[in-house]
Amino acid sequence: MLYADPPTDFEVWSPETAMDRYASNHYPVMSLGQLRAIQPPATKNCVLFLWTTVRWLAQALDLMKEWGFDY
Repeated sequence: MLYADPPTDFEVWSPETAMDRYASNHYPVMSLGQLRAIQPPATKNCVLFLWTTVRWLAQALDLMKEWGFDY
């Protein structure tokens, strides 16, 4: 099993009121391109548990496919 919580970088809903919750203010983030370059340590029959948000769901599914997993 592989558990992943990618440090995604995405814009907040409201730059005026939500910047205190912006991920990069709290930890280093990575672009989708940087995340795609990662080769996760997975065997052929590995199961991926990938944490994501609703706003980033399409990118998470693309990332999962790029890493060699099927939804």
